[in-house]
Amino acid sequence: MATAQMKWSRVVLLAAMAALASLSRAAEVGAAAAATPATATTGDIPKTMRAAAFDRPGGPDVLSVHTLPVPELDANEVLIAVRTAGVSVWDGDNRQRLAYISKPHFPVVIGSDGAGLVAAVGSGVTSFRVGDKVYGSCWDNPKGGFYAEYVALPA
Repeated sequence: MATAQMKWSRVVLLAAMAALASLSRAAEVGAAAAATPATATTGDIPKTMRAAAFDRPGGPDVLSVHTLPVPELDANEVLIAVRTAGVSVWDGDNRQRLAYISKPHFPVVIGSDGAGLVAAVGSGVTSFRVGDKVYGSCWDNPKGGFYAEYVALPA
């Protein structure tokens, strides 16, 4: 296998590992969330999560599993328990040279789209409920991307 293909395979594998690791936690949160009428309580959502992230730009070797705080919600955001993270061609550009990230802060969690269950909603959100199945996409999210167990997005 060519070197470039091996590097890309490692990136896909690490992203897949992060997504797979989140499945059991997302299922637990989803079950609890389905029984919660409007917003999740702090006991339903852990304080930390695992995410595939990097601390500096570079090749596939800079991507590793980090333990990070679960993003805090603003009034008009939803917290998604990620079940599936998209892996896109531009993820490598973001990892190597922060190509599409306007104000990076490390560690960086990439992944611009994915699907999962709404785990919590901000106080101003009326169009989503905890437990909803959702697909989301957010470019250059300052709170991190979908290569994580949780992601906060505008509703």
